[in-house]
Amino acid sequence: MLEVMRFIMENKKDSQANKKYYEIRKRYLAEALSFLGFRYFKFTNDGNIIYNFKDTENFRSALTQLNILKSTYGRKDTD
Repeated sequence: MLEVMRFIMENKKDSQANKKYYEIRKRYLAEALSFLGFRYFKFTNDGNIIYNFKDTENFRSALTQLNILKSTYGRKDTD
């Protein structure tokens, strides 16, 4: 709980400056990043679940590679 409170306070300080956290609203994307070893904090905002990750160069690289993987091998139909 203390870690979550520390996260909230850090996030409040940085909300106007450069953001240190990246918000994701898609559960499966957040779980895929978690599988790769990136820890997230989960919040509910007006009924929507938001997953926050530390925004690092390594995180952005993993996110980019996952999006490339999805566009290459992901389902194309929308059934």
